[in-house]
Amino acid sequence: MSVVHTPYPVGGRSKLGLHLTGPGGGVEFAAAAQPAVMKAVDRFEMLQGVKAVSPNTITIARIFESSQGPVGEGDARAAARAYVERMLPHYQAHAAYVDYWEGWNEVAPFSDKLAWYAEFEAERACYMHQLGYKAVIGNFATGVPNNVEEFALFIPAIEAGIRCGAVLGLHEYGAPTMYQWWMQGFPGDPWYPDRGPLIGRYRHWYNDLLLPNNLGISLIITETGVDGLVTPGIRPGPTWGGWKEFEGFWGGNGLTADTNAEQFYMDQLKWYDSILRQDYYVLGATIYTISGNCCGAEQYSYDAERLLDELTLHIQTQQ
Repeated sequence: MSVVHTPYPVGGRSKLGLHLTGPGGGVEFAAAAQPAVMKAVDRFEMLQGVKAVSPNTITIARIFESSQGPVGEGDARAAARAYVERMLPHYQAHAAYVDYWEGWNEVAPFSDKLAWYAEFEAERACYMHQLGYKAVIGNFATGVPNNVEEFALFIPAIEAGIRCGAVLGLHEYGAPTMYQWWMQGFPGDPWYPDRGPLIGRYRHWYNDLLLPNNLGISLIITETGVDGLVTPGIRPGPTWGGWKEFEGFWGGNGLTADTNAEQFYMDQLKWYDSILRQDYYVLGATIYTISGNCCGAEQYSYDAERLLDELTLHIQTQQ
């Protein structure tokens, strides 16, 4: 069972923001908190509202597609250019309030296809830059790539991203808490006191590979929180859904004695924020999600609307 961690002492402003999939107070939150970063999927008018009330907030958009890929087939550069040209009307329509655009979401290529995906992302970033837009590259799911050696196959995209004004996007979730396996390593690898295989995974890429090679591309954690789909079956707790699915588990296992699940989850996010704030190259992280009842029970289980008052206060006091 994960122990409860207190935040590390750090200075500087909070790096937390929100991921938006539906209306539910995101724009009002941005006005009050002035967060570092905000992201929306499809509902780009919400980012227009965010920019209107918090112009310094970094905004990220993703266009939902029911199918992605195929990864590893055909000419990667041609596929990237075709993707950008298909999305170009969206880029043009929302250029005034979207700072960065994601591409494919949570692609999980095997190592034999990572080199293809790196070429795809490199071309996408630089073709978008040529057209006057900026990309979020990577957008890997929690636990992807598998190790530092595999991530090294993505270095051509990192190099191109630095040249062409892109940022790296990664997802980091934990379950049954965000602390799960903190200070443990990848199987067979050393353990470190400042990272884990789930949360803080990005430090393996940066500390062991990117920074030593002068490849410190800016990073945004474009999804974070508690997610039951992470490592189901090899850790305790529910095997699907967001933090609301874990309320009973946390209380039943003595992790939140007062059964205040919102505060316990908020404490985890504050702890994660204190980690992110130690690393200059991290621009921010978006908590998944504000759903606005848009997408069914599973999405609602991740909904962070009950946290907005506490999250706003946290950001306002971390300046």
